[in-house]
Parts: sequence; structure tokens; C-alpha cells
Amino acid sequence: MSEPLPLYNQVVPPSQAMAAPLPSKVSPILRPKPPSFSYDLSQVLPSSTLRASRIPAHSPIRRFYLERSYEEPGPVLTVSPFIPLPLARHLMEAKVDSALAIKFQQSDYKSSITNLEGALHTFVTALAPIKMHGDTAYKGCHTALEFPPTPEGKQQYRPVILSTQIHLDFEDQRVAVQLYSLHPGLETVGEPLSLDDFQVPSSEDKHIERERVSYDNLLKKHAVYHLTASGQLPSHSKAQPLTESATLSLLESDLHRPTPTPHLLQNQFIPSANSNNKYTLSLEMMYQSYIASLVNELSALEIMAPKGYIYLYSPPRIFAYYLEASVSTRLMILALREIANSNPLPGLKGFAISDFGDPTSVGLIKLALSYSHPHVIVQSRNELFSEEDGYYNPPPGCEEATLVIHNNSDGFGQNIESEGASSLDGVVGVYGSGAAAVKRTRPDLVAHVI
Repeated sequence: MSEPLPLYNQVVPPSQAMAAPLPSKVSPILRPKPPSFSYDLSQVLPSSTLRASRIPAHSPIRRFYLERSYEEPGPVLTVSPFIPLPLARHLMEAKVDSALAIKFQQSDYKSSITNLEGALHTFVTALAPIKMHGDTAYKGCHTALEFPPTPEGKQQYRPVILSTQIHLDFEDQRVAVQLYSLHPGLETVGEPLSLDDFQVPSSEDKHIERERVSYDNLLKKHAVYHLTASGQLPSHSKAQPLTESATLSLLESDLHRPTPTPHLLQNQFIPSANSNNKYTLSLEMMYQSYIASLVNELSALEIMAPKGYIYLYSPPRIFAYYLEASVSTRLMILALREIANSNPLPGLKGFAISDFGDPTSVGLIKLALSYSHPHVIVQSRNELFSEEDGYYNPPPGCEEATLVIHNNSDGFGQNIESEGASSLDGVVGVYGSGAAAVKRTRPDLVAHVI
């Protein structure tokens, strides 16, 4: 795999602002329902009851819904305030059919999402009520436990909300590494883009290497401006990164405080995993990214699920090569605590996490929510699904809640529409209506924005 071109930055004199704590630019406050929001919520239903579909037993599910996508509700699109809406539309419409381990492809003119655009997809999330014809499960590989048919021979489905929230893409060094890493020898000075005048470059321009590198550099500076309090990053050579163990200790110890330590992660860095310390990553930028992403999701869910919701989180696996999943999960939990401390979250009834390989994560989430929302039921994924048959089993008092699932989506390809049942994304696509909900040609794909 060839090395990515570095994102070059201007040389600037050392800044005194780097050492002085400043307020964050990313707000943990959820956004209210827009006055013009007119989304039909009638298909957001409790997940505890199975319902009959029109699909005959053993018939292909995804194909049925894709052929009738106009009958299925489209998504609610939640976009961080610093992301230009033309970029959000581009990210939703321009994915290639499939992008397994593929990012921007210089040799493929159908590839029009650059690596830095793909990195910013974390701040653009589509959510939709969908029909799942089986509960997702992991039995050595991702799969689904299908529901028995009705006496009339029709397939049954469980109504859920699908969130296509995208993990920070640390699968290789081309996407999140480029966004969150320090330049080898130069300070990075953030510079915001004009949201009013922003235009997505043409695919032809993106396939001119110097044009694409220049554009990605602008996107990185835009992100640095918004995701750091000081609006800048030091060079790799000037940073003093923490070890992974020291980072985990810092994050976990702060979770034992009822309120976040102010400015805890400003000017804090960690070496990327599996790279012999070649890259140094900004903990502050990644933490602020989790706040922004969770604010997006929870803002939408509080509006979409008036009877409540149970949030099921699946930590990154494929996207955790250059940043250990244990670090990203703790950054997420810290972000969840800050958001919970800042919002009433009346709809959040339960929070479950796939804790395979990280059994302490459930306890840390319980701790994070105990200070402000002790009523929220926190479980491992295995507790949320019956030990006897593997099916969804909501905790007492949560029968009216809607289950929120994630497909661990990809920022470059529409894998939910094209991939077989070999990954979580593929399983959600094969066994449900999710592919129809986010079909790239839908006229309402970006019609309902929060």
C-alpha cells in the first residue's frame, strides 16, 4: 500500500495559545427540533413486538425493499454545524457500490469521495426507522437470527431505528490518521471554511493529485479549527505523547469524577497503534469528534423516539487498527458523560454495548451515567438479548422503547446495499429494509436535516 501524501501546512511562529486552556468549540448541548421539521414518525414503533410483513417466507428481503424503496421511510440526516450541507449531500449520494477496505481510488473515476471527506463523514449520520427480519448476532461471524413466519407464511420483522453513524476510520493510515495526526515538522493552523460559499470540487478535479491534496488540506485545517480549542496543533516533533497505558489510565480515572476535568485532553496526544510511533494523534480532536457525533445521534433520537429508545453500541473492530478500540471506547464514554451531564435525555431508557474483549466497558458506562442519569439501564449486548434463544429481550419497563442498532457503516461505499451477510453492515442490509432507507437515489435522502 502506498504512503499517502502528507497534508502540508504553513510555517508559523510558536503559539502561546497552545499552552493556555481555552473553551471547546464543540457544544455538548443537543439541538432542538427544527421549526420546519416534518418527518412522519408513525413508523417509529416499539421493538418488543414482532409484526407481519408482506414478504413470503424464504424470499429475499433486501431486494424486496430496494424495489419498493419509495414505500419505506427515508432518513433523518443529522449534520454537525461546522459541516457544509453540500458536503453532507455529497457524502450521502456519491458512495460507490462497495468499498471493502477501499478508500479514495486514484485509478477509478467513480471514486469521488476523498479520504478527508470520508473522515468527515463521522459528522454526518443518517437515522431511519427500518424493519429487521432477524436479530443481529455474532457466532464466530456476523449473522442474524431470523424470526419464524406467520401462520399465513409471511416473514415477521422487528421495528428498530437504524443509525449509520461512522466510527473514526483507523482501518489504515489514509483516513482518520490523516485527519487526527500531527504534521512531522510543522504546526497545523486551523482555518474555517465558509459554510455559505462551500462547493464540493468535481470528481475530475479530485483525480488531479495536487488539487485533491490541496483540497484535503483545507478540510483538515477546517477540522482542526473546530475540533481544538486553540484552533491549531503542534508538530509531531514538538509533541510529548502519552503511552497507550497512560492514556487509558487518564481517561478511566477521570470517569470516576462526577464532572469532567476541564481541558483534560487539550494538548494531549497518543502514538498511533501498529505504526512504530510513526504517527501522533490528537486526543482532543478525537474526543471532540465523539461529542459531535453523539450530539448528532442523540439530537435525532430524542426527536424520533418519543416513547424512548435503547441505544446499542458496537465498538470498532475493522476501524481499530491504528487506534486501539479500548481507547476509542473510553473516549466515547467520556463524551457520553459530558452530554448526559448537559442534557435531560428523557428518551434514553437503556444503553447496551458489545463488550466482547472489553468487559470493563459496561461498568464504565454505568459510572458515566450514574452521576446524572442513574435511571438509565446499562447492559452488555448479551444481557439485552435472551440467553435462551438470542432474541431481543428489553429490560422491564422498556417494552415501549425502540431499539437503536448500528450497521458500523463505511464512509466510501454503500456496503449495506451490496455486501453479503459477512459483516454487520452486510447483515443489516441483507436482513432488513435499511438499504432502501438510505438508497442513494432517494429524492428525500437529504430532505430532513437536524
